[in-house]
Amino acid sequence: MRTRTKAQTQETPLTESFADWAKQNATKVSEDDQKVVLQKVKAILHERKTLAQSEEAIGQNLREMKTILEPKRIFVSSIKYFFRWSKATAYRYMAKAEIAESMLPGPIFEAAIERGTPLKKELITQNPPPNTTDPQKISAYLDTLEELPQRRPQAALETDPEILAKEVLNFAGIRLSRLQASGRDLKFVHKWTLTLAGMLLTKAGVNAEVRLAPVAIPDSFIVHRGAPRKDTETKAA
Repeated sequence: MRTRTKAQTQETPLTESFADWAKQNATKVSEDDQKVVLQKVKAILHERKTLAQSEEAIGQNLREMKTILEPKRIFVSSIKYFFRWSKATAYRYMAKAEIAESMLPGPIFEAAIERGTPLKKELITQNPPPNTTDPQKISAYLDTLEELPQRRPQAALETDPEILAKEVLNFAGIRLSRLQASGRDLKFVHKWTLTLAGMLLTKAGVNAEVRLAPVAIPDSFIVHRGAPRKDTETKAA
């Protein structure tokens, strides 16, 4: 399966891009399963566009997609096609959903996913869920979770390797552009870049000498300046 480019993602409507995906995988995924996958893709994109609070809702939809696509060995390629996510990012979302599901009775978990309630492990631990199927009691419990402070603890800071690499690369790129704009010659810029890379190796605890070579920058790492198109999905938190 080919990987979509950023331009394709921005300009190609979901219906057209999904039809392309379905055509590529017609021999692997039945029409009924294709309908389920489309439903889950739409749900995930909706969560991202509306900046919904619940990452667990995204994770649960991914888990249901995985059930259909993993046996066909096209789950990872499909999430890259539709969302431009790495495997690690998708599995991080699914892990959040799995943890929440293990801590909540089925009816409460399903209701939380449906309404997009943020399901923080520490908040659930401090406020154990009632063992009930009463819709009113479930709603009241979820109201309680949503009303609790949603402060982000230090331990919850971003740890996804791909996201961290993107942040470091783009920050260093800004400083590199400033150095180039100062009129420094190419030889100086190259030496500065190699010295910086060497210091990062020291930070990482790499003691042995290594040989460095240029590496292509993934398109998803590049920050595109200017206002986003109205039809472009908003990046999830």
